[in-house]
Amino acid sequence: MASADGEEPTGHGHCDDVLESMYLYLDKEQLSEEKRAEVRNHLKDCIPCLESFEFEMELKDIIKTKCRDDVPAHVYEKIRAQLSVEVDATSHIPPDA
Repeated sequence: MASADGEEPTGHGHCDDVLESMYLYLDKEQLSEEKRAEVRNHLKDCIPCLESFEFEMELKDIIKTKCRDDVPAHVYEKIRAQLSVEVDATSHIPPDA
C-alpha cells in the first residue's frame, strides 16, 4: 500500500531515508520520537532493512566486545591521580571566577 506521498513503505527511496536514520537509532543518537517511531515501524514492515539493522547491531556488538585493549593497572592509576589533581585544583576556584 502506498503512503500519502505515493511511495511504497518498502520502496527504495523510503528505505534510504530510514537506513540513514538507522545508524543514529543504533547509536542512540538524538532523534526525534517521531523519527524513532518511523524507523521502528519501517523495520517491522521491511525485511531487507530489518536484516541490515540486525547485521549492524551484531557488528556493533562484536566490535564493542572484541576490539578492546586491556589497559594496564598503572595507566588507570596515573589517570586517577591526574584527575584527582585537576579536581583539587578546580575546587579552590571561587564560583564567580
